[in-house]
Amino acid sequence: MSAVIAAIGAVYVYRQYRRAQEWRKGDLAAALMERLESDEELAFACQALDWGTGPIMVPERYRPLMKQFNMPNEAVLDHEPDILALALKPFLNTATVNSAKGLIYRHCFDKLFNHIQNIGRLVASDQVTIDGLDGLDYWLRRIASYEYAPENLRQEIFQPALAIFGYHKIPELGRKLAVVDWSVYDRCRNTGVAGQ
Repeated sequence: MSAVIAAIGAVYVYRQYRRAQEWRKGDLAAALMERLESDEELAFACQALDWGTGPIMVPERYRPLMKQFNMPNEAVLDHEPDILALALKPFLNTATVNSAKGLIYRHCFDKLFNHIQNIGRLVASDQVTIDGLDGLDYWLRRIASYEYAPENLRQEIFQPALAIFGYHKIPELGRKLAVVDWSVYDRCRNTGVAGQ
């Protein structure tokens, strides 16, 4: 009889343990997604992905760059996809180094890519379930194909940078979320050439 009680107790404890694990995974997923809005740099990058034009609030940390380059309003940047495209070329160029906008884009997108790369790592190690990442597919679709890209280079803006910088979990995560066209990324990763 005590063996039966012990077995029932073990099953109960195991179920509670599994339930607690799933809750933690869900809480972590929600926290990771919430950072896309609450972290100024991540929110800046997401807004740049979402908009084709318009003013974007400059993260506090990068406002000194706006002053250094004599920008008229250090708190607001007029979004320019052409400058974003140049800033995200895998190999840093002088036009970006000499531009407050270019440097801010590059820094914020590096942070966004690191954040999504980390999410991909957590999914791969089963610390976060893909089901808890509601809305991430929206951002991954925009990274895979940026609709505001200049000269119809929709896939040429972010995919080469992901390949050259080694953000391999981002396309992997995208594919898990049904964002399937990473052909430019695959080509750049296989050849080691950005093609821009």
